Amino acid sequence: MSTLRIPIFHGIAPRKAARKLAQSQSQVANNCELFSEELRPIKNVIEINSPAKAGIKKGIYLLGSTWLHWLTDVDVARSPLYLENELRIHYTGDYNPKSTDNTLATASPGAEYPTDFYRLGLPRPDTAPVVTHTGGTGNSIDRSYVYTFVTAWGEEGPPSPVGSHTGAIDAANWSLTGIDASPPNTFTVTGMVVNATSVDITFSANHFMESTEYLKIAGTILGTGTLPTLIIGVWQVTRLTTTSVRIQLTTTGSWGSGGIFTREAPIQTASMIKRVYRTLAGDYRYVGETTGTTFADSVADEDLGGDLPGGILEKNWWKAPNGDMKGLISFPGGVQVGFYGNTLSFCEPNVPSAYPDDYKYTFNNDIVAIGVVGNTVVVATKGYPAVVTGTHPGSMSPGDLEIFQACVSKRGMVSMFNGVLYPSEDGLVYVPSVGVPSIITSDFFKQKDWAKFNPSSLVSAPFDDRYYGFYENGGENGDETGAIVFDPKEPGATFTTLGMAATALHSDLESDELFLMQDTVISQYDVGGSFLTYTWLSKLFTTGMPIYFNAAKVKITLGKGVTSSDKLAAIAAAISALETDLTTTGLNTSFGSSNNYDSGSLGGSSVGYYTLSGGPYAAAVSQIGAPIVAIMNLYAWFDDGSGSIERHLFHTENLSGSKVFRLGNITRGFLADQWEVEFNCSDVIVHDVIIGTDAREIAKS
Repeated sequence: MSTLRIPIFHGIAPRKAARKLAQSQSQVANNCELFSEELRPIKNVIEINSPAKAGIKKGIYLLGSTWLHWLTDVDVARSPLYLENELRIHYTGDYNPKSTDNTLATASPGAEYPTDFYRLGLPRPDTAPVVTHTGGTGNSIDRSYVYTFVTAWGEEGPPSPVGSHTGAIDAANWSLTGIDASPPNTFTVTGMVVNATSVDITFSANHFMESTEYLKIAGTILGTGTLPTLIIGVWQVTRLTTTSVRIQLTTTGSWGSGGIFTREAPIQTASMIKRVYRTLAGDYRYVGETTGTTFADSVADEDLGGDLPGGILEKNWWKAPNGDMKGLISFPGGVQVGFYGNTLSFCEPNVPSAYPDDYKYTFNNDIVAIGVVGNTVVVATKGYPAVVTGTHPGSMSPGDLEIFQACVSKRGMVSMFNGVLYPSEDGLVYVPSVGVPSIITSDFFKQKDWAKFNPSSLVSAPFDDRYYGFYENGGENGDETGAIVFDPKEPGATFTTLGMAATALHSDLESDELFLMQDTVISQYDVGGSFLTYTWLSKLFTTGMPIYFNAAKVKITLGKGVTSSDKLAAIAAAISALETDLTTTGLNTSFGSSNNYDSGSLGGSSVGYYTLSGGPYAAAVSQIGAPIVAIMNLYAWFDDGSGSIERHLFHTENLSGSKVFRLGNITRGFLADQWEVEFNCSDVIVHDVIIGTDAREIAKS
């Protein structure tokens, strides 16, 4: 008896010709789970939230029970000072690096979370303290003083210019005046100068903005030319003087008056203090604090406190991170690290607001993405990748990797599998913690095959120890969206695809849940009240000589829909999302007896989104109990008289059990030596397939 058997199901490997694939490999493996080496279904997604911001969301993050969302590519890292009752985070990619927490993120009206945040880090004071002394008849001594800004969160910035004075060693008091007031968040403009490609803005007082910081200009501006219109927006500044900055803008005309000028991200100035330090034996030691612009020092040398953080050398100052920083990620030892241009920048251990110049490392090419494995930062660039290894930011060891594979998608990098994965033009590059980097997908894809996933568009996340990468503008014609799923631990077994789109991902490692930003809603993956219909197409089997298959048996387990617990979980998640938005908007007590959610905007969701006939609840329950799809198709390649060998549907079967069935209900009377098996199923597990010429022998197998 001639037979065709598939006892194991694996994923795709388009690098090989269809007839050269292994017996278990496939040409198509979409929306299926193959990690058990059986063909299993995946549950649908459920909608759990509708973020309020209009536009394509490229960043999402679940902070407590609140969904933060952004229209830019944002990276979020838990603060090393993270407390369960505070949930403080830091993030980059949304203009200035920022900080927020579970209270601040929802402090203002509306649901465009985070509604409030602070600029990460602090500026340097502009003014040196003026030092004088009173009393004393002893020998003269020289004293130098500096001060720093300190927020209510305990964040401390770099020191002011030095103020020095010579006084009596037994002076009763040393007085400091001229200490800067807290940095302003709103500015008064006194003039503008329009240059060929830039505009210089002068303020009425010190602005304390550093180069690369961002300035927001809003309101109504009176003036001439195109300036009043074009200058509205967010601009990166170059510091010119203590009272002026420059923005890059090509415009005409002049400024007359008006406009609202603020920091794009405010500094936390409420309850801000100035911390004073003075010299002792060559070091700066803590003296005391003031909330004003003066300070009186009567502290004895032996009562001085600790050293000035970072010391007086500029390379060690606790500076704010560069305004262009992105890719923020956590590193062991209470450290966070990000990058801008070709520079990698570490924070002071357990001081996430301080980024000393001495903790910066530069590379030959601009950085695209970074990942962390152990005590190593993998730096993927537009050229050779590199690694930086060590245990302290001030003593890291950089080195290039011997693989010329540039990273083509920042959002495609993932830290997992005791290493880092990132997309190049040739495939997924794997950089292990120990060993040689390689293109781990080279056995599956040639460059032209990999290109169909448009790797430069990949948005990726780790989930269940697998790499999930969502792409757009892929396929033969550049019009497909979807996702790839890859398990580095079983590279020979599974590389599958998903027929769904996402513009942002959030993988919650604590709850082991994956969330997708899909169009206007956030969905949770693989928890829905129904199953996706999967498609699995086998290799092209060849039989050596033309034959006619008479019978087949497919060993399957037919599902009964999702389980009761699955249904309850899906419904509970949808209801929880609804209740969160209702509580946020205060509408949970205002509906009345009709329980009709058709009017109004709930938590930023559109009108009618939470009706009984639509929204997360309806999506979660709408397909519970839906008919199971269980179809097997058998294709044969033969000449039907047209003069060429072509693919024909030979048989289609609605599977209902693991019984033998006759073949040929679509096409009969032709012999073929090339065959393909396809499954289109939903709540069905396929264990084994056997197709042959003798029904009695198949029945015994």
